[in-house]
Amino acid sequence: MFVILKVCKLPAKSLPGAYGANEPKQNAANLRTKGWELMLTWNDAFKLANKPFRYNLSVGLADNTSEITKFDNPSKILSDYYVGQKLGDIWGYVVDGLFRTDEEAANYNVDQTAVNFVINTAQVNPGLHAGDMKFVDLDGDHTISSGSNTADDPGDRKIIGNSLPRYTYSIQGGFDWYGFDFSIYLQGVGHQDWYPGTNSVFFFGDHTLVRIHRSFHAIS
Repeated sequence: MFVILKVCKLPAKSLPGAYGANEPKQNAANLRTKGWELMLTWNDAFKLANKPFRYNLSVGLADNTSEITKFDNPSKILSDYYVGQKLGDIWGYVVDGLFRTDEEAANYNVDQTAVNFVINTAQVNPGLHAGDMKFVDLDGDHTISSGSNTADDPGDRKIIGNSLPRYTYSIQGGFDWYGFDFSIYLQGVGHQDWYPGTNSVFFFGDHTLVRIHRSFHAIS
């Protein structure tokens, strides 16, 4: 197990547009990283056809998280670093499935205008229909919004995942015998969340914005 405390070189506090350039990087934040590493290794040898057969196997597992402990953002604006933020946190809205009927969509007592731009401006069948997403009103004000866009008032958003890799693992093994040797090394990530950004449309095309209500049929 380990704990690392360090001063990080991050973009400085957000500056007004009149500055005319990106914020310069500086040692503006303190960061605390906690984690652990585990490695199990086995080495052995025995006689095979009167020749020594040597083999080995190693399995490793590790995890860590990093948290901002100091940064000049007292309002905790989500578009910037803030104290208490875990690096990689993904803030997002919560969806409670899809509307099963047009009637359910029309009677939903929550204004989703802020997250339904594509739906509301559609050339065909604008507005909510069966098959559209049903966003959850987390703050109870009957309006889906981003609130003040701060960690203390995120509106109807919450931390829904983390983009940094968790539970990294590795497997290494090998043997040698009679002048022959073999080795293998595998590594991977046990868990990592991904949220599509604005550049996803260049990979997936406009399918990221396609509505499914025209082919949606609710099944009891």
